Amino acid sequence: LLVKIRIPQNSSFKEPNNNTTMKIFRNIFDYKVWKSFPLQLATIWTSIGTTGYVICLYSLSNYTLSMGFSQHQAMVVTVVLNASQAVGRPMIGVLSEKCGRVNFTTFATFFTCIIVFVFWINLKSYGALIIFTILLGFFVGISSVNVVPLVVDVVGLNSFASGLGWANSFAAIMSLISEVI
Repeated sequence: LLVKIRIPQNSSFKEPNNNTTMKIFRNIFDYKVWKSFPLQLATIWTSIGTTGYVICLYSLSNYTLSMGFSQHQAMVVTVVLNASQAVGRPMIGVLSEKCGRVNFTTFATFFTCIIVFVFWINLKSYGALIIFTILLGFFVGISSVNVVPLVVDVVGLNSFASGLGWANSFAAIMSLISEVI
């Protein structure tokens, strides 16, 4: 197959060829891990969060144009969103470690929902749109950043590959159809 087992030569890990390709695939596609209810909840959360992220990322410029602003202003809105994500994603990681991963994930998810459903719907001016975009950019990437530690907390480090693969598979499917929604 296309999977090569690689053990560095200077590694202290010297397992004789027990890791066959089939054993690696069995660990990655472990159905017992996939049946875990907390993993299902984390998968649903990351799928919904990724759907919201894609909708916000690709709809803000069109929304700016529909409000009557120029294409340059629509491009600036997208740039501001991406720039605030550059600040927000590391901030999410730091705050998740300080406040607790689940606590901060819950806060950031609700904050994002509130500003989208309250602030975005009532936007009338370009300045308010820029402020909204900055606030949204700080926390909109929560599902991409915190899915990894949440999956590790739920399934453990030994089953991490299987759990993250399961969660990302559904998030990828939702990302494909989210802009159509």
